[in-house]
Amino acid sequence: MSALLGINLLSCQQSWEPVGTYKSAIPEMGDRLWLKYIKKMDRFTAGSMLELRADGTYTHKSCATTTTGKWQRQGHMLLLFQATKEWNIDSLKMHGFEGKQPKIAGFPDSLYWNGSALEHSRLFVGDETIYKAVDWLKPLKQP
Repeated sequence: MSALLGINLLSCQQSWEPVGTYKSAIPEMGDRLWLKYIKKMDRFTAGSMLELRADGTYTHKSCATTTTGKWQRQGHMLLLFQATKEWNIDSLKMHGFEGKQPKIAGFPDSLYWNGSALEHSRLFVGDETIYKAVDWLKPLKQP
């Protein structure tokens, strides 16, 4: 029992170094059920990539937009302060989505390091319904 407790304490004490590249991981079926029924997440994101550089800057690319700015670590939280945000698709860059261009958020995005991935939870409003979505960004193995 004490050996198991010692292993758990050691794993809690391991430091997390955020610098690197992270990519969305599509949750497996068991994780999807856990997300839906335990964490009450209606949606999950796939296909996004986050690069955190040692100079404190970042690039976050999703299927729709690319955001750049500065990042800051606070314990197991990662804060992303947006400086630029633009559409990835040329026609949207020219005309916008329903005539609108993406706006830089006035507050930072917050992500949580859960021990194996960055969790990025968000709320979306659509057709009078609010959806909770999560993006699990797993670190890519460096060569």
